[in-house]
Amino acid sequence: MTYSLLQVAEAFIRTGELTDALDMLNQQLTANPADDEARRLRAAVRLRLAGDDHLRAALADLDALAALAAGDHVQRSIVLQRMGDLPAALAAMQAARAQQPNDDRITARLLDLLRVTGDRRAARNLLAALPPAWRWLEL
Repeated sequence: MTYSLLQVAEAFIRTGELTDALDMLNQQLTANPADDEARRLRAAVRLRLAGDDHLRAALADLDALAALAAGDHVQRSIVLQRMGDLPAALAAMQAARAQQPNDDRITARLLDLLRVTGDRRAARNLLAALPPAWRWLEL
């Protein structure tokens, strides 16, 4: 049975061989530059690798996507936060929440970024707009 480059990359990721996975994803994107699934996966691999070069490359991959889904905005936010750009990380999370306003994980990350940036008023406003569930009441 023959496996695709993307399947091999996913196998490498499962085994923790991120450098090999990155090599397979690079080959996949060279052969299929419009493969957004491979680009998203490559960004995720780069996010797990150490170093500013990998963070910049992950951001470039995410910025090259044809259309950003909420998860892509979350990934951008993580990359931008690690790069030290908190305002851009916050804007990315706001974009993610605009697409998925009922996703608790996105809301929690947005609230955390509001806390980190010290924007208590925006955090209070967001909390006031949320349903009175235990998760939000304990904050």
